[in-house]
Amino acid sequence: MNVALPQRLETVLRSVEAATQRNDLQDAVLRLRDVLGIDHLIYHWVSNTGDQFAVGTYSPEWAARYMENDYQRIDPVILGAYQGFQPLDWRRLDWSSKAALRCTHV
Repeated sequence: MNVALPQRLETVLRSVEAATQRNDLQDAVLRLRDVLGIDHLIYHWVSNTGDQFAVGTYSPEWAARYMENDYQRIDPVILGAYQGFQPLDWRRLDWSSKAALRCTHV
């Protein structure tokens, strides 16, 4: 029996809220990616003091490249996240600058 999308989303979001360890949150992110049928997903949290925490579905190699090149300073997703608290549809962000194109996944 195929469970309806809203019910599957609710189940995954409850597991995000219940996560007490990084692995719990990583597992929830993987399930959410699969439920949504998308390639990649990142749960990124930034505190009011600038501390950051993230789990996602990108490879460790890409994550290392991203951090080494300081892409978070030019990433349209990060810049868009500072404008609100809701999930972002990355397709609706401005990716036209050469700097933004450098931080796209290859």
